[in-house]
Amino acid sequence: MIRATPPTLDRRALLRAGLGLGAGLAAAPLLAACGGGAGEPAGGDGAVRYAYVSLTGVYLPVFAAIEQNYFADAGVTFEPSVTRGSAASVQQILGGAIDCAGTAIDTVAVAINGGADVVGVSGLLNAPWSLIAVPGVTSFEDLRGGSIGVTQVGSSLEVLLREMMRANGIEDGEYEVVGLGGTTERVAALNSGAIAAGLLTQPQDFELVGSGMGSLGYADEYLDMQFVANFVERGWAEANPDTVTGMLTAQTRGAQWLADPANRDASIALLSQYTNAGPEAAAATYDLYVEKDLFATALEPRFDSVDALLSAADMGENRGAAGYFDTSYLESVSA
Repeated sequence: MIRATPPTLDRRALLRAGLGLGAGLAAAPLLAACGGGAGEPAGGDGAVRYAYVSLTGVYLPVFAAIEQNYFADAGVTFEPSVTRGSAASVQQILGGAIDCAGTAIDTVAVAINGGADVVGVSGLLNAPWSLIAVPGVTSFEDLRGGSIGVTQVGSSLEVLLREMMRANGIEDGEYEVVGLGGTTERVAALNSGAIAAGLLTQPQDFELVGSGMGSLGYADEYLDMQFVANFVERGWAEANPDTVTGMLTAQTRGAQWLADPANRDASIALLSQYTNAGPEAAAATYDLYVEKDLFATALEPRFDSVDALLSAADMGENRGAAGYFDTSYLESVSA
């Protein structure tokens, strides 16, 4: 069975280390086809320098807002980039390199507990996590003694994984959890055989299944937690309230456009364009999100499931969901 040595840092130490590596990290410019690159610091000019952690279906309403010109309609100049990690996203917000990041809630909550003046302004599409396994692994029992990849050891994603494993008779200590970072790193580890299984969202999970790997099911069937949200530096948001509201208005309109069945084919093509997924994986992703009614609630921060995440994660202090969000900007959205 495939094995790997897991990191030994606890969650809070890991994040403190990641957030402290700041000097050399810079947001990677996104390809021009995806809407531009990093720009000059935003002031009151309607510019939003936005960071994706990785290009997945989580950001589909954002992609739609770009392509349908909803940001421009809302008076927002949208400048996206990719950070490849939630800790890097937080660090770049604090360093003034970006204005907003769609990133992991528990990662930001740890930073806020440590004094970071960052706040959530909306949710994001809560894409389900799928446990993808390499060929030859066809059941949870096959993972006993193996290694499984998550974003970071001690994260809420590890909590979710352990819930799935216990529900299927595999106890803590009977497998290894490996922190690998973003989607790209977990996909690479699966393809190389460095891990036996890993948690992924869409469309990458469908892509791997199409290549011969298997899926052992969706994590939200075991525990419902909201993982991602849009976060900003509080002072920037207070200085640019119309820009924040305009950004959220555009994303809301993007989600509404996606929900229209008449836009199914265009939505599938859009997902393929931004994630490089094949048409079958993109179609399966879109249909899954429709089945789970994710577009209708794409930007809502579901405080009950956020509280479930915060309670499960190793964070130390827990202020409750409301302690990490300011929903006043979302309440001002007109779409």
